[in-house]
Amino acid sequence: MYRVLVTARAFRRESEGARQRLREFGAQVDLQALGRTRTAAEMAELVPGYDAIIASSDQYTEEVFAAADRLKVIARWGVGVDTIDLAAATRHGVVVTNTPGMLADAVADLVFAFLLGLARKLLLADRMVRDGRWEEVGGVGVWGKTLGIVGLGSIGKAVARRAQGFDLTVLATDIAPDYEFAARYGVTFVPLEELLAQSDFVTLHVPLTPATQGLIGEAELRQMRPTAYLINCGRGALVDEPALVRALQEGWIAGAGLDVFAQEPPPPDHPLLTLDNCLFTPHSGFNAAETVRAVNEAVVDSVIQVLTGQRPLHVVNPEVYRQ
Repeated sequence: MYRVLVTARAFRRESEGARQRLREFGAQVDLQALGRTRTAAEMAELVPGYDAIIASSDQYTEEVFAAADRLKVIARWGVGVDTIDLAAATRHGVVVTNTPGMLADAVADLVFAFLLGLARKLLLADRMVRDGRWEEVGGVGVWGKTLGIVGLGSIGKAVARRAQGFDLTVLATDIAPDYEFAARYGVTFVPLEELLAQSDFVTLHVPLTPATQGLIGEAELRQMRPTAYLINCGRGALVDEPALVRALQEGWIAGAGLDVFAQEPPPPDHPLLTLDNCLFTPHSGFNAAETVRAVNEAVVDSVIQVLTGQRPLHVVNPEVYRQ
């Protein structure tokens, strides 16, 4: 019998069909999801004896792969693989897959939830009504403003498509500009500095790499308008959080919407959590039922394909097949 470890929290929802497929395939499914990501040391203790892992953003280092005596595939629930040492995975013959593009619409929806919620101060308004205070809550308009998209990949493009419905001027920056898409949807590519200076809303959709870690720091936040809002549904480490705290406290920007933190969950005394000009969600941009169901099926496809000698569609370390 195959043994499949599941550390992805999202797999707990909308997964009965996917789990049944694994059981019919002859696999024992062990749900070991936590409310946080695991360290490399914790994963090294957990992985022995498993043939496959449906993975969250836990740490996978050389230490982990050395301890994984039967592991053949890590099927990443989602896109980012910044916590997986791909070179080590390849050396140990472990196929790493992900699910690119499948989260785009759900995450883009959340971006606009943040955008509207921040602009109209919905959290404050909700609290006031619940507290019995029937007072005016002043916000700002969204229609016709300027939206800056940092990273025009699948999620950034989904955001840009939605922006048309709000008559937004859309600026974007990307290391590999898709000019055909930009022409079709009215997107203008500009340098990051220009995007920050001109946008009323800035949303981040680049992968976390050594080059993008701390991409938005003090200098970048000071380039933004004092009336502008920052939205991060990408990776927490894209933003220098101490600098963001100062920016929000001192009025460099008007507010921020964060689905992600550098440390997840954030500590209870995190200074961002004390600020009223912030809106938070617990890393749940993907968490629409339809999306969860589809990704659950996709990761199970990858597990079964690798264990039966087939090559999945989205292999992150294709060199594993050449060694």
